[in-house]
Amino acid sequence: GGGFGNPPERDYEKVREDVENGYISINVARDSYGVVFATDMQVDEMETNKLRQELQARKKNFLQA
Repeated sequence: GGGFGNPPERDYEKVREDVENGYISINVARDSYGVVFATDMQVDEMETNKLRQELQARKKNFLQA
């Protein structure tokens, strides 16, 4: 969907709210926004930061190819 900025840089809590409100799925939160949730719908910040670094590296490699 439309929006502003780089999805993996979006505030964790905004992404969590979007999941809770049914705007996006947990899979979209992970795959597009790089947000990983614990079983209690709390953001797993350590795994989120790790995934976001991986997503940024993939984007950088893609843009350099």
